[in-house]
Parts: sequence; C-alpha cells; structure tokens
Amino acid sequence: MENRPRSLAACLSCIALLVASGIAAQEALPEEGAQTEIERGLAMQAEARQIQEEAEAALAAEREACDTKFFVNDCRHDAYDRYLEKLDRSRKLGIEGRDAEAKQRRRDLETARVQQAIDAAALEEKDAERAKTVAEERAARKRSYEERQGKRAAEAEQRAQKAAARKENAEKKQEETALKRARLAEKKADKARNRNAPTDYSETEETQR
Repeated sequence: MENRPRSLAACLSCIALLVASGIAAQEALPEEGAQTEIERGLAMQAEARQIQEEAEAALAAEREACDTKFFVNDCRHDAYDRYLEKLDRSRKLGIEGRDAEAKQRRRDLETARVQQAIDAAALEEKDAERAKTVAEERAARKRSYEERQGKRAAEAEQRAQKAAARKENAEKKQEETALKRARLAEKKADKARNRNAPTDYSETEETQR
C-alpha cells in the first residue's frame, strides 16, 4: 500500500511529460479544430489531383492543336513546359496536403495516447482508493470482532468470578451452618448430661446402698 502512491506519482509525472511533449509538437490550429485541419489537407490533395488531370487534358488538347501550326515542335515544347509547371504545382500542393493531414493525425494519435495515460492513471487511483476502502473496512470489522470477543471474554470472566464467589459463599454458609449445628448438638448433650448427673454426694451414697 505504501508503494502505490509512489507509482501514482510516477505515472502522473509521465503524463505531464506526455502532455508537455504533445503541446510542444502541436502547431497552431484554426479555431474550427483538428477535423478542419484534416479536411483542409484532404481538400489540398483533391485540388492537386484536379490540377494534374486538367494539366493532362490541356496537354493533349494543345498537342492536337499544335499539329495544325507551322512550328509544330516548338508549339509542343511550349505546351509541355506549361504542363510541367502545372504538374509541379500539383505535386507541391499534394505534398503540402498530405503533410497537413499526417501532422494532424499524429497530433490526434498523441492526444489519444495522453488521454489513455490519464485514464489509466485515474483508473489506478480509483482502484487504489477502492483497495484502501476495502482494507479499512476489513480492519474495522476485525477491530469490531476483536472488541466483541474481548467483551465476551471479560463477561465470561466476570460470570466465572461471580460463580466462584457464590460457590465460596455457599460453602462458607454450609460450614457455618454445620458448625452451628455441631455446637448446638454439643450444648444439648451437655444439658442432657447435667440433668442426669447426681445433685450431691449423699444421694450418690444412697443410690449405691
């Protein structure tokens, strides 16, 4: 239990580093958010494909038109140069669009990783709190059980002491009663002997004659 707060602190430190790295790597985005940035990248790529398709169509049309002109080769070279310019523009625009989309997706992935780490730390903290609560409840139940057992043992000891005291008192009373009866019997015997004894010496002699 003592190591758990340390692990939580370490996890939170890692999360802080992830958040800091994600913020440092993330460029300024328009207010409409990350989805708009991805859409902008996809739109740039679509525009690049459209420019390439239009350039190819224009090149085919210009080559066909060059066949009717006197300087056919020069016309075709000029048409091809214009095609290459449009193709270069399409390539650069496509690269920019793919980069914009890829950067935003990397940002989203980093954000998801950070959120996952935060959720994992929160879950670990929640589990730690739950384990702490369970341990406290278990300790409280144990203390309560031990207190009840101690109380029962003390009550049993008190009952045993009272029973022993009652037994001792009863035995003393029995002894006292027996002693009183013995003394009373002895007194009665003395009285009986005194009644049966001769009153003087003359009566004793008369009785002997």
